[in-house]
Amino acid sequence: MTAKRKGRVATGTWVISAGTVTAFAINVDQSITILAIPSIGDALGATLSQIQWMVSGFLLPLAALLVVGGMISDRFGAGRTLVAGLLIVLAGTIGSAMASAALPLIVMRVVTGVGAALAMPASVAAVRAHLSGPRLNVGLAMWFTGALAGSAVGPVLGGVLLALGPWQLVFWTSASIAGVGVVSAWIAARRGGTRAGGGPIAALPGLAGGLGLGVLVWGLINAGERGWDATRVILPIVVGVAVIGVGAAYLRWAGRTRERSGEVDPRLLVGALGLMTASVFGVVGAVFFTIIAMQSVMGYSPLVAGLALLPFAGLAAVLSPLAPRMIDRFGMRRVLVAAVGAEIVGLAGLSRIGVDSGYLSVGPYLALFGVAMSLVPTISLSLALSATPERRAGVTSGAHAASLQFGQLIAIAVVGSLVALGVGSAYRSAITDLGEGLEVSESVVQQIARGAFDDPDGEAPTGPREHEPAARRAFVEGMRQGLTAALGVTIAAFAALSLVLRGRLGTRPPTRAGPPGRSEDSEPAEGASDS
Repeated sequence: MTAKRKGRVATGTWVISAGTVTAFAINVDQSITILAIPSIGDALGATLSQIQWMVSGFLLPLAALLVVGGMISDRFGAGRTLVAGLLIVLAGTIGSAMASAALPLIVMRVVTGVGAALAMPASVAAVRAHLSGPRLNVGLAMWFTGALAGSAVGPVLGGVLLALGPWQLVFWTSASIAGVGVVSAWIAARRGGTRAGGGPIAALPGLAGGLGLGVLVWGLINAGERGWDATRVILPIVVGVAVIGVGAAYLRWAGRTRERSGEVDPRLLVGALGLMTASVFGVVGAVFFTIIAMQSVMGYSPLVAGLALLPFAGLAAVLSPLAPRMIDRFGMRRVLVAAVGAEIVGLAGLSRIGVDSGYLSVGPYLALFGVAMSLVPTISLSLALSATPERRAGVTSGAHAASLQFGQLIAIAVVGSLVALGVGSAYRSAITDLGEGLEVSESVVQQIARGAFDDPDGEAPTGPREHEPAARRAFVEGMRQGLTAALGVTIAAFAALSLVLRGRLGTRPPTRAGPPGRSEDSEPAEGASDS
């Protein structure tokens, strides 16, 4: 009996470890890449739009395919899906390290995102299958701890690697970590994994939604170069929203039976996913350009910039395991209000950045973001899992992760375009004030908007050398405008969600993990392993 119980504990421990390593590996890859973006842009001569796509290329398949990845996990088992997804991540990161131009790098980031879309929901589904009740909250918090630890370690690790060698080291390191994830996931699958549920895979709505999302993001990124009134901006946005709307309507129709039977609480589910999207939108747009500002305006090296981010990602990683205890002690409503308040104050503070701002004008607000990100994900995922039946844990966790990636994707596209438009307006106005009737090309604006005021040869891409101060001021002004707009959108989104979630924040997290009749300590049925 003792040996059998030890075996059960070992199986659960391996599954949780595999999930934590997966979350760590994917988030290290993402955060280390964002820190290295200025260096990559300089080395490849990339524009702001190309830099946006380097980040969005990873986020787009994540946001589009995570639900499909959850369906695959539910259908074939989390163990198999987790191993397959991490193998694709490994291939994508190796390809990124070998890319020699912007376009191949963007393609490889898409490949990496596809693998992550399979691995992330599978890792959460595996944790859900082996924990229940308060222990499930702890397991989810540990998963988020791995994710946030990856976000904390990534920038510092990226700074060290960029100090030691070329930007390719960043991706070779990500590939090594993904390799460790493959091994841990394979061992977890062999030790037990999760039961294949045989659920349906409705891939077409997910793929259609991904196509619509891609078209929408293309239009949003184009706005930074062409303005919001250009046909090549309006048309993709309209088409993308229409395609996404059709896909959402289909999923709504397909889910009516479950809603009528009481298995799904659509209002709670929409509120939970919207909460994750809104929170990430506000944080990521600000952090993305703060990283650029620290290296281009404040003059920080990549290593110092990575260390400067520790109040954000480090505090989030440290506090995340405490989120369940805080929720139990103070209640979900109070904890959520505190997290939202911290995010709004942080975003308002960063939107006031100036050319001469020092770290004290940045660090405290990054710390507030860390507080928000240590609490909101646990709350939103607990609410989402409460809104759906336990046998659909893979789909639910996939939808939750998709909402997180969707928030990041839209933040990079929208805030990036707003910053670019603000930079263009401010720089052209500055050149006019200097009394020079120069025509400022869009390529120059794009270079300034990504924080490039000097090319590798020391010549100012903005024109005469005396234009560099004007370019710096224009970048800061564009950043202020973009973050101010993001602040307004975030406040409006939280206000709307408070109405959607009214009366729902007392909802308890799920108390069971497996199929009916299976306790948290029961052994998998014979032949149920998905290894």
